[in-house]
Amino acid sequence: MAAAHGQRRMGLGGAAVALGLVLHAPPGRAETPRGQTQPALRAMTIVNHTQVNVSELYVSPATVDQWGFDRLGESPLRAGGSLRIQLGRSRDCLYDVKVIYEDASQEERRGQNICRSRQVAFDGSAAIAPPEIGAEHRITLLNQSARPIKQVYLSAAEAAQWGEDRLADASLSVGDERDLSWRGPCTMDLRVVFENRSAEERRDLDLCASAALSIEPGWTTADVPPRPKDGPATGIVVVNRSGRPVTELYLLAEGTPANSRDLLGTTVLPDGGTITLTLARTTSCRYSAHVVFSGPDAGSDIAGVDLCKTTRIEIPPP
Repeated sequence: MAAAHGQRRMGLGGAAVALGLVLHAPPGRAETPRGQTQPALRAMTIVNHTQVNVSELYVSPATVDQWGFDRLGESPLRAGGSLRIQLGRSRDCLYDVKVIYEDASQEERRGQNICRSRQVAFDGSAAIAPPEIGAEHRITLLNQSARPIKQVYLSAAEAAQWGEDRLADASLSVGDERDLSWRGPCTMDLRVVFENRSAEERRDLDLCASAALSIEPGWTTADVPPRPKDGPATGIVVVNRSGRPVTELYLLAEGTPANSRDLLGTTVLPDGGTITLTLARTTSCRYSAHVVFSGPDAGSDIAGVDLCKTTRIEIPPP
């Protein structure tokens, strides 16, 4: 019994010592339960085989819905370069990777098994432009209100922020106009801030339906934004559907001498091509167009173009 009692005391003493060791273990060091191994340290190498720098890089386990933070920060991944990314300890093998190039196009690699291969390469073959990066649009903004405009903001309807001031620290005086351009959808939200800090907004404007927008009293309640009262819009879109390259283009206001200048200059508009041109504002609405194609028998006329109703001219086959 004594031996048994002594063994019991030794067992309690040993347990007390072990408990003491656990309680006094250095902070931050978790012990792995017996029979289990620690997750492996994961890493991958991102290779940029394109000719464009990568400005943003996102990596997340395939089971996670969010991309997380940008792994590049302020240091882009240069064209032709590579970068090793440390992912820490994880039991995950499948990862999703997304890169955003400096031209705003994006490319993704989904379900990359980095337990088999730690290298993930991007060659640009699957790169796509996001919906908000598209054709360039232009509109002329006229201030027909009673106050100078200090700030103008254009934002896509789904955007959370208004973005940058399109006037860039300038102001738009009463009676003046300013050309604004943006890349993205046609439907935009517009916010105008006046000199007295009052502001007006209009949502879901189809700014491609008109090449000009006049800010005047009551404009925010109008079903259709008011058009300028002094003639056609200054911006027109020309689409070549002729099947031949166009080398010269003239627009003549009806009833005026034929002294128009070539609007294309040194530009050649290929078949299927589109170009936005600036037209000097006049009080005329109806125009005729004279088109010169490359090659023999190169002339063609388009009559009855009403630039007060449309800002788009399509060149048909001659």
